[in-house]
Amino acid sequence: MKQLTGIVIGAGNRGADAYASYALAYPKELKIVGVAEPNPIRRENLVINHDIPKNYEYNDWKDILKEPRFADIAIITTQDKMHYEPAMNAMKQGYHILLEKPMATTEEQCRNLVKTSEKTGIILQICHVLRYTALFSTLKNIIDSGKLGDIININYSINLSYWIYAHSFVRGSWRNQSETSPIILAKACHDFDILYWFVNADPVKISSFDRSSYLTSENRPKGATKRCTDRCPHLSVCPYNAMNFYLKAVQFHNDLIQTNKKLIRWFIKLWKNHPKIANLLVPQFRKNTPYRGWPINTISEDLSDEGIIKALEEGPYGRCVYDCDNDQPSTQITNIKFSNQIVATLTMHGHSYREGRFIRIDGTKASLIGEFTLMGMPVTLYDHLTGKSYHYKIKLTKNPHEYEDYPLIRRFLAAIRGDEKPLTTAKESLQSHLMAFAADQSLKEEKIIHIKN
Repeated sequence: MKQLTGIVIGAGNRGADAYASYALAYPKELKIVGVAEPNPIRRENLVINHDIPKNYEYNDWKDILKEPRFADIAIITTQDKMHYEPAMNAMKQGYHILLEKPMATTEEQCRNLVKTSEKTGIILQICHVLRYTALFSTLKNIIDSGKLGDIININYSINLSYWIYAHSFVRGSWRNQSETSPIILAKACHDFDILYWFVNADPVKISSFDRSSYLTSENRPKGATKRCTDRCPHLSVCPYNAMNFYLKAVQFHNDLIQTNKKLIRWFIKLWKNHPKIANLLVPQFRKNTPYRGWPINTISEDLSDEGIIKALEEGPYGRCVYDCDNDQPSTQITNIKFSNQIVATLTMHGHSYREGRFIRIDGTKASLIGEFTLMGMPVTLYDHLTGKSYHYKIKLTKNPHEYEDYPLIRRFLAAIRGDEKPLTTAKESLQSHLMAFAADQSLKEEKIIHIKN
């Protein structure tokens, strides 16, 4: 197997941890040989981890692309509005592109990227990782088997947990549409892509409605301070307490306890028989199981308690959620009609008790239900004729990157080598973006949008 080489443009969480880490796990397939990243700590970490020569270490993407092409692929994981220019320039240089979603933030830019890919013969792979997960590939195989008959309707829900919504879309980098992109594009283009994949037809009509964010100054509790670190009187009752989340990782530990079945049974038994001991052990468990992974590792390079507190005192993530410059909606519902008459509804909201996705597909022969959560990924088919139900087991992997990120990269590299065809082309990825742009337009103009393919 030929080893391919790559450069990383944007060495943040997705660039360094999700995609470039594939080269460390499978060094015979990929080697990272260059990086462009303005953050010196992130850049240096990637250089050290991948043994990148100093002369291929750059502060700006423009500088790395001034050099004659010195690798096979470019992994581009900059902020949303910085996808287009480096991707266009890298394609013109001859790099095959692994581009984080969304591919760009305007319809014109997206279409230009696709045209350039087709004109140059460059593989432009958008990181629609959900296609590569066991859950969605299982659902796709069931649909293609004909067991559902003709699909009539699809109900799809993106249930953003309240704390991830607060982290990314209220306090964080995607909080303001003018600085990045609408949440329906930034988050849901993954899910529009899944709908397009399942339906296997172009979208033709879109309508969309929302509820504006609940986390604004209008709903700010009386007496709340500007930062959680300012001894806010509401800390003990506020689910968005930044000290609990980023310093104590309370939400992470709650999810860890709930998703570990043995741990659940053990704690339930303990609480029944020895409630006082259980109440003492839970805080101790949290204290002795420090968590510093995503998203805590995105707010500071210094992950000590002191470093995190400093980040909360000075950076955006310590702000009161009711005192941020966010304008992303709390929920948005989008209705889609496809050219083959299938109708779908996509609901996205940011106030779920747990992160996850839910999909129900009703056909002429059967109904299919799938869930995608930390608690598991059950898939059930209900046969209309016999009344029987069939359950499909989805195996989880210990490494989350092995579940979705690495299969995408593996297929991308195989396509470049000529061993396999891409699972999705740039032109096919465009459809999900067209749906997102139409949903945003429908929302703002309060009308049904007809999509031009």
